[in-house]
Amino acid sequence: MTEKHPNSIYAPYVDMVIWVNGGKYNGAPDLKGYSIGQGAKFYNLGFINYAGGEHDGYLDWGWAGNPVLSEGSDHTQYEGINRSIADLRAYGGDIIISFGGAIGTPFWAVPSASVDEIAETYKTIVDLYELKTIDLDIEGGEGSVNTNIGNNRKNAQAIKKLQNDRDIDVNITLAVSPDGLLSEDYQILRTYLEEDVTVKRVNLMTMCYDDMSLDYGLASIDAVDATAGQLQQLFFELTNEELSLDDAYAMIGTTPSIGFENDRNPVFTTENYRAMVEHANREKIGQVSMWVANRDSQEDSEYGDNPGITDPYEFGVVGREFEDSTTEPPIEETIIEISGNSLVEAGQDYQYTATVNGEPSDEITWFVTNGTDPDTVIDPKVGLLSVGDEEEDQNILRVTAELMENLAKIPEIFQEATTEFVEATNETLKALGEFNVTVSNIPEETHTIEIIGNESVTAGTTSQYTAIDENNEAHPVYWSCTGGNGSSNIDASGLFSASTTEEDGTDITIQCARADDVEIFDQLIIVIENEIIEPDSNEWDPNKVYDVGDKVTWHGEEYEAQWWTQGDEPGKSEVWICLTLDENDEWTAEMTYNAGDVITYNGVKYEAKWWTKGDEPGETDVWKVVE
Repeated sequence: MTEKHPNSIYAPYVDMVIWVNGGKYNGAPDLKGYSIGQGAKFYNLGFINYAGGEHDGYLDWGWAGNPVLSEGSDHTQYEGINRSIADLRAYGGDIIISFGGAIGTPFWAVPSASVDEIAETYKTIVDLYELKTIDLDIEGGEGSVNTNIGNNRKNAQAIKKLQNDRDIDVNITLAVSPDGLLSEDYQILRTYLEEDVTVKRVNLMTMCYDDMSLDYGLASIDAVDATAGQLQQLFFELTNEELSLDDAYAMIGTTPSIGFENDRNPVFTTENYRAMVEHANREKIGQVSMWVANRDSQEDSEYGDNPGITDPYEFGVVGREFEDSTTEPPIEETIIEISGNSLVEAGQDYQYTATVNGEPSDEITWFVTNGTDPDTVIDPKVGLLSVGDEEEDQNILRVTAELMENLAKIPEIFQEATTEFVEATNETLKALGEFNVTVSNIPEETHTIEIIGNESVTAGTTSQYTAIDENNEAHPVYWSCTGGNGSSNIDASGLFSASTTEEDGTDITIQCARADDVEIFDQLIIVIENEIIEPDSNEWDPNKVYDVGDKVTWHGEEYEAQWWTQGDEPGKSEVWICLTLDENDEWTAEMTYNAGDVITYNGVKYEAKWWTKGDEPGETDVWKVVE
């Protein structure tokens, strides 16, 4: 295992499954963008949970408990999540994955799951994401299966197995009041310590006290101070040894909900946050966080336009004042981007340009390698590529733009760059940009070209297009497409891929052109024609995405979605509310029930006090007898 995370850390939470409109990560949050805006190096990513199945000795899992957001899936959002994580790490940051949260089924709340299965599931995810720290976000309140002591003891035993096999730090996130840990949360923490789990931090949800009269900054400071005393008390109860107050503070993290949360709580301001950060610095606590970085960024998602936030990253500016153990903030890497033709013809000249971190630069030196004609050269100062007359068709040239620390080390005139020269000068490189160029020698004579292919396609599918000349033969061309939402594309072979997000009725123009992108041979306007589901076809479809308020029928019952869902079976997931439940229906362990649902069990009618699944009437507090 590589070096651990620092002992004190600034690590905001991110909702990784909230859909972000636009952006470059297929709807996933831009972690690197957050890091640049907030100055944070580490992020707690929520949440991975149970996805409704098990095999090969471990539980099926997914981001937000969604099976399509898990390993082995080709879902574009899952790919975007992983790419965003990779870009944050390339930027010098790292992640902590959080399990549990307020919504979904954590591994420890799955009735059939064994200790070994839970442990193996954690190991799978730790290994996949190369994690150094995980977070257990244990929420739900009194009577919840998530906070049930028996379930958490099973989870603690699994976490102990994980720590025996992996060098992994474990944080536990718990609810708190201004008076410290609630009694149930105190017992939860005690349970993990009794099972010999090494707890790195106790992260406090210093938020949502449901008291409009409180100053939430001061209330959260009180919560941290009170919890420090509780940790001293708990440590003595378990070990009969003293835990210093400094060591107790070092075990604590604090996570407020920034901006506007709901009408039951006042707006949490930057002044509140600054008071917390200053207190954290004085007491040298272990972690400062926030819920949630998406909201602080004011991105185009459900978290955007928060009435309690004026400017993007105004909380991040405060949070980075926490004196954590990060030796240096992330440093923006140097990125060189090259623009120019990707298809060229023998005997022609082409101009290439480059930017450094989005800005023009006069410190670029150009090279071209892999040519088959010695006359294929590029001007090292201005980027003008001259393709030799004898350059082979379909050969791939490599155009390279290099930013040098010392341009004097480069020959003033360098007409033919070689691989050996580039390798010899690697020590002088500050950054490197590369661009592959394909030689496509299209005959000079004029052709009559026609695009052949489907004139309508369905979102999420592919369709092959061919350019046919006057002899009814395929002709080499440069393909492009415009229109739609910008996420569809066509490759060099003419294979068009319609994005899954393209709307029905959208027009997209496909063009084929000469390699110099000047003469357009032909264009074809195609229409996105998505399959329309018949109004009376309302049966639940595991492959369909449902939004809040959508209604379906399943096994003779009607259900309504409480939030976005895909693949969660009605009657077995809390995302669905049964609208046709009859009080004479017999209780079953497989059915999901919500607060107010009335059922019959062993001849007695019961009413659910809150959401439940698998809790037997008469045996748990979730049910009350209906008189």
